[in-house]
Amino acid sequence: MDNSAGDFIFIEPGIPHEVFNRSDSEPVVAFVARSTADEWDQIIPYDRDAAG
Repeated sequence: MDNSAGDFIFIEPGIPHEVFNRSDSEPVVAFVARSTADEWDQIIPYDRDAAG
């Protein structure tokens, strides 16, 4: 999925996902909001190989 300036993205809890910049030359800036402060402690690493 490609996103542009001003886009809002909602990812439901428990949905595997990975966020990365596809450009080798353009920087990306994102504002990330989470429901609770401890959500960072509950992140399950995305397994790119398993997603195939």
